[in-house]
Amino acid sequence: DTSTGYINSPKFPRSYPTSECIYVIINPDPNGVVQLVFTDFLLATSDVYCVDRVQIYDGPLLKDKVISSACGQKHPQQTVSSSNYLTVRFSSQTGSWRRNSAVVTGFRALYRLVPVPV
Repeated sequence: DTSTGYINSPKFPRSYPTSECIYVIINPDPNGVVQLVFTDFLLATSDVYCVDRVQIYDGPLLKDKVISSACGQKHPQQTVSSSNYLTVRFSSQTGSWRRNSAVVTGFRALYRLVPVPV
């Protein structure tokens, strides 16, 4: 049996505000894992550096290993935790940033809580 849900940037699919959001996804099965797939992804970026960013941590804490980091339009790859915890950090420095008159809409990601067979 698999449980699913979504996380998204504030105001998705509208332009997101300047903010920092931390999502800790917990699989109640201590032997289970968390799978994460981004369905939508459009963050502000410049020609030189990432302005806004999503980081994925393999555990419940921001000091845990970063297993993926993304910005701009490139979706992070599907991610699977090594434990029953996965943390997503969204950092925005720009608020309603616009590029070519298009609103930057943020992200939406589907998570699955998957039990691991014994």
